[in-house]
Amino acid sequence: MRLAFQSLLVFLALSWCVFLAAGNRIAGLLGDRIGGSIQRIAKGKVSDPVVFTYERAREFLLLSTVFVILSLVLWLLAKFLQQRRCKYAWAYNCLAIFAALNVFILPALNTALFWGAMFTGNRTANYTQFQFKRILADEQKAPRSALLLGSSQTQAQIDENQLNALIGTNLWTTELHFPGSCGLDVLLAYEQLRETRADYLLIYISEGYFFNGLHTEAPPFFARLQHIPLYRSFGLGRELVSEPFRNGYFGQVIPLLRAREATTHRVLGVALGLIGQETHDAALEVNLEKRAESVAQLFEDGPFADVQKRAFAEFIRRASSDGRKVILFEGQLNPMLSKHLPPSLRNETKTFLREIAAGHSNVELIAESEQPRQEPGDYSDLTHVTAAGQERYTRWLADYLRKKLTPVNTRHD
Repeated sequence: MRLAFQSLLVFLALSWCVFLAAGNRIAGLLGDRIGGSIQRIAKGKVSDPVVFTYERAREFLLLSTVFVILSLVLWLLAKFLQQRRCKYAWAYNCLAIFAALNVFILPALNTALFWGAMFTGNRTANYTQFQFKRILADEQKAPRSALLLGSSQTQAQIDENQLNALIGTNLWTTELHFPGSCGLDVLLAYEQLRETRADYLLIYISEGYFFNGLHTEAPPFFARLQHIPLYRSFGLGRELVSEPFRNGYFGQVIPLLRAREATTHRVLGVALGLIGQETHDAALEVNLEKRAESVAQLFEDGPFADVQKRAFAEFIRRASSDGRKVILFEGQLNPMLSKHLPPSLRNETKTFLREIAAGHSNVELIAESEQPRQEPGDYSDLTHVTAAGQERYTRWLADYLRKKLTPVNTRHD
């Protein structure tokens, strides 16, 4: 066994030497040969196949090195306990294996190689897609970059692949929405993106961001212990020790838990993880008009509306301190749903967004009147537009960005 570990360590050392000396050249050759295949598989998510190839090779070597070193440590520990004839050797070995798994998963969580291995097709977990694309966002080669943030409405309105096909040479866009996001969720997700390359942050915003109570989609993945005082300043109390937030805290302390959803889907199959969602979808009212009446009752100007607004304002403040331009789109819901909502919610949303834009020089608000108007027939449900509606909106956005942002993109800082 000792000889095997020695051989592996020598092989890894030689591999690192080759990579450091000729990694760029090898990646260039591979990128030229298989770049087209990478682009097809990635479906527009990769802007430079050469950089993609180089980074995945680096990640593979990194994770291989960590794995071999941890395996060596576990073997040495097991051998030591055996020599000492330790009575509880099994317990110590189990604890050591658990610790080693967490040590290994910590760097793995920051590699596209790991998250790419967790893909399960069109039903891949949202968090897996978020992390995979977050890492790729730093590898694009356009002079400026943009992130699409917020709820699934942003993702439904804007097709990142179409947008990149139209203006990707000047501004590369990465879609990093998180379903069900409200104001607090945007802030929680953004905390994971502060080191990610981005000159612009684009968010399509409607009443659901502020008047849908306290959603708990993002906290299980993004809540952090050090931010509890900040969450309390928004007006949260007992909610901070609820299960969604606790899951986020445990995931921070035990890295393996952050990959629980992705690994469960990969090992046990995605169907198991989607039972709850499929049950929910099956129970939905088929008639959109009736569904609109019931969904409208969930909207309220309650105590959590202020929480969502304060959290969103904090997100704007942090984006400003990071030197990022935020473009807010004064979005709409399916008119079929909007007609059942109190007009005050719409007015309050618009007033809040205009106050945000007026108070921050880094924020640009695109009024509803400046955007393509969408009728009930443009929607597939109460919040998401159809593919045709998305294509029209994306083409409008591409024209807007070309007119407004291209001069900035070509300026030398």
